[in-house]
Amino acid sequence: EEMSNQVLQWQKQHQSDLKMLAAKEEQLRAFQEEMATLKENLLADEKEPSSVPQRSVTKDTCRLRRENDQIMSNMEQWAKEQKIANEKLGNKLREQVKYIAKLTGEKDHLHNVMVHLQQENKKLKTEIEEKKLKTGHPRLYTKALGPSKTEPIQKGKVCATLGWRGTTQDMTQRMDITKFVGIPHCSGSSY
Repeated sequence: EEMSNQVLQWQKQHQSDLKMLAAKEEQLRAFQEEMATLKENLLADEKEPSSVPQRSVTKDTCRLRRENDQIMSNMEQWAKEQKIANEKLGNKLREQVKYIAKLTGEKDHLHNVMVHLQQENKKLKTEIEEKKLKTGHPRLYTKALGPSKTEPIQKGKVCATLGWRGTTQDMTQRMDITKFVGIPHCSGSSY
């Protein structure tokens, strides 16, 4: 759930960044149109014969060229800044997409592990229930595993955990739960 919220937040940020980028591109187009208009005006002014004395026309032309050069310089600087900002934003978005993909992969893996463990748990529960049903005494076979800690061990009645000399024996060799039908084979005598 936390990852989903984070992904949604990144998607909103991505949408916001895309809108900002579109607005800046629109602003760039507007500047380019303005620059084209100024160039057209400059060319028209240069071609148009005027009755104004040549000296003032030359001043105006120089001024217009300086303004045009300044606008061009500002546009180029702005375009460079936008390019750098867009590259940074693109890199950040690519990193976030990679991170989201990684988190999604981890989430899918954990989900698969959880499903597998749930299936395994269900299978083990089913096996336990089947063994309980086979024995007919669901509580007795658990006692066959050995004396509980709450029950005191009576001397001589250790029942398969101690041999005839009182030494412990390997439980896997001596006890098979499926052989116990009722009460464990504890007669007080050694094997």
